[in-house]
Amino acid sequence: MKNQSSFPIQEVTLDLPTSRVTFGVVEPGGTSTIYYSLQKKSGTLDYRLKINDIVRNGSLPYSDSGEFGRVIQIEVDAQGFLTVN
Repeated sequence: MKNQSSFPIQEVTLDLPTSRVTFGVVEPGGTSTIYYSLQKKSGTLDYRLKINDIVRNGSLPYSDSGEFGRVIQIEVDAQGFLTVN
């Protein structure tokens, strides 16, 4: 996760097919990395991000093929726009 905005990211939650990952505060200009277990199941990755007391959420398809070494990248740019890949 990379925060290029001028506000701290207050919290991020990722709901993977078989587990949940939660990030704490990521300060402006900061980054955070969390490693998670292979899911061994396809489904949906739901995300929830709170920045400047505004909650943003969405979902992406999640496939268990090619899962080893996968990176889920979350970036908040200087204007506060969110990109999740």
